[in-house]
Amino acid sequence: MIRERQEARRAEQRKRRMGRTEFILIVAVEMDSYDPVQDFKDSMAQMITSTGIVDAKGLRRLLDWYLSVNCEDSRGVILEAFYDVCFNLFVRK
Repeated sequence: MIRERQEARRAEQRKRRMGRTEFILIVAVEMDSYDPVQDFKDSMAQMITSTGIVDAKGLRRLLDWYLSVNCEDSRGVILEAFYDVCFNLFVRK
């Protein structure tokens, strides 16, 4: 009985998801900065809150995106900013 309810609930959720399409557009902008860590923090925090990312998979995709669109020299700054943003948004409440 419980399994049947769960399967029915999953089928209903699949039907709802199939009827809608969501797109998120992310645009990379080249810029110079006096404080790149803060700029990355602001950008990441805005991306996380505006797209509603709350799970590890979504956060990892966002981090991968930042690493892929920026030069290798920026990796340390990106990782520092990502850590700070995740800590402030998800750990320290």
